[in-house]
Amino acid sequence: MNLYEEDIRERLFAEVYNAAKMKDMLKEVVYECREDLVIVYRLSGFDEQFKRDCKLVTNEQLSYWGVNAETLKLDAWANTKAKFPPVLWEIGSGGTVDRSKSYLETAGPLPKRDASGRDMFVLTNGMNYVGAVYMFDEETLQKAAGKMGANLILLPSSVDEVIICSEEAGLNLRKVKDRVKEINRTMLKETNILSWDIYHYDKDSHVLSIVQVPEHEKIPMPDDVSMEEMYAYGYTWDGMLPLSEEKALELLDGNLPVFRLYEDGSESMLDAKEEIFSHNGLFGVERETWMDYLKALNQKEQNEILEETTMVM
Repeated sequence: MNLYEEDIRERLFAEVYNAAKMKDMLKEVVYECREDLVIVYRLSGFDEQFKRDCKLVTNEQLSYWGVNAETLKLDAWANTKAKFPPVLWEIGSGGTVDRSKSYLETAGPLPKRDASGRDMFVLTNGMNYVGAVYMFDEETLQKAAGKMGANLILLPSSVDEVIICSEEAGLNLRKVKDRVKEINRTMLKETNILSWDIYHYDKDSHVLSIVQVPEHEKIPMPDDVSMEEMYAYGYTWDGMLPLSEEKALELLDGNLPVFRLYEDGSESMLDAKEEIFSHNGLFGVERETWMDYLKALNQKEQNEILEETTMVM
């Protein structure tokens, strides 16, 4: 009896997780690292020999089954695609996902609502469970890129799904990366967070790689309220800097856009001072707005110094 061929092979499938979160397990299991992520292989059912739930395939099991790692990986991917095939669902204008059809199976290019091509899609499997593994399936990415007619931007929102869009959408990747972090902090269990990075897929070279998005420039905070206090409050977007009521009044007087921050992670722009007094919570100013404000102040100071120097001369 060939145990692998008769009992194991058809029960294998592939999954993807954050590599750092699995570092203690990787010594024992069969895996493949891709950037900051790791592809692992799972066996469904119960293993009579080891008397345990199969869970992730280990090197010990490989030896027992008499199969090499490359064969197992190929078989796991074949099963994954056959039993849990990839789907590409459209994200609607309100953020809802249309699961009625997969655009990987439809004829013609992907739909675009406007000339900007900003439409986004969810790449997962039919179960919407551990479906982000398809970001490492070249055939699937080539198919999606061909339908979009462009290279892809991939946002690994969780182990279950990846959000993809055309590179031509012209997204502000700094803001996108901030939003990925925000979603991960507020919407996901720690074990389901896949990556805070953004990936790029080149349809010509077939290369998937992390987009090097510059980190936020370190700047003086506008107030004594820290980012950690803002996170604990419930608002987690890094593109917003927290403000107290007093500082919000000051910046509003300076004609800067100021926002009310809410504990559910949302915000709304202030239209009048009276709205500050009626809000029992934190306020905020967008990081880019604050940076521009500081640069303008610095330029004003330099101009004043230059004028004083000219007058003395």
